[in-house]
Amino acid sequence: MFLSALVDVAGHARRADAAFEIIKDVRAKGFHVGIMAYSSCMGACCNAKDWKKALQLFEEIKAIKLIPTVPMMNALITSLCDGDQVLKAAEVLNEIKELRVRPNEITYSVLCVACERNGEAQLALDLFEQLKVDGVGLNPTIVGCLTGLCLQMFSYDLSLGNIIVRFNQGKPQIDNKWTSSAIMVFRQAITAGLLPSSDVLSQVLGCLRFPHDSSLKTTFIDNMGISCDMPHHPNTNSLLEGFGEYDIRAFSVLEEGGLLGAVASTSTKYSQIVIDARKSNIYTAEVSFFLLHVTFMKTTLALLFEFMQLGHCGK
Repeated sequence: MFLSALVDVAGHARRADAAFEIIKDVRAKGFHVGIMAYSSCMGACCNAKDWKKALQLFEEIKAIKLIPTVPMMNALITSLCDGDQVLKAAEVLNEIKELRVRPNEITYSVLCVACERNGEAQLALDLFEQLKVDGVGLNPTIVGCLTGLCLQMFSYDLSLGNIIVRFNQGKPQIDNKWTSSAIMVFRQAITAGLLPSSDVLSQVLGCLRFPHDSSLKTTFIDNMGISCDMPHHPNTNSLLEGFGEYDIRAFSVLEEGGLLGAVASTSTKYSQIVIDARKSNIYTAEVSFFLLHVTFMKTTLALLFEFMQLGHCGK
């Protein structure tokens, strides 16, 4: 206990070298160094942000056949992630799991934050699958990092013109890995009982943007069964500017977010459709605006149809 406390003092002073020297001296004098002292030394490496020393200590621990504790593992992975060694941290995670040490939410949270910082989207998704196998629960940090990375990668694909839009029974739908992944994470977070934040909601909606492509707009028109002869349909372009911006799934995602309190719900009090988007993120505000127009158009068309039916009956 005294040795562990002594190493702790060095750790709080961010003196990883001093912690190493203490353990080295004790071992040289023939005394046994237990797991608590090594755990304190790993904490010292973490506090000092010395990932190389942390790895060195890990090798020593393996050499003497000690089984790392979960806090020791988290300190090692934190050291590596703070040093932007996220790929090595993932390797260490797999290695430690082989020793039957079970990671926890802290482990995966640290790794996911590092993945987002380093743009390692695929690794983050792989970790997402691993945590489910390990029985580790989701938390807002993990979810936010995953949807943030999906938006990063989707935006990159969008900038390169790599977004594929397929038509299913005339309805356009984005076929993109990062869009599918963002929706999957969003749904699984809700299933796990988490309330999505406004940032997460906006990130998922951002992955549902259609590319601004004139040829795609023409395809929209064709699939709507409208002639591309603009003089006869002067409002077609303006219609598509409003409704051809987002995959239709964005509206259901927004509705779910509203029901869960991630965004202000739509109000239809006093026959007025009101969406307060003043505090919304950009993609949430845009989809809310388009939803307002869709609702208005549906109401207008329903009234027009009813009027035409009344006129027909009058004849």
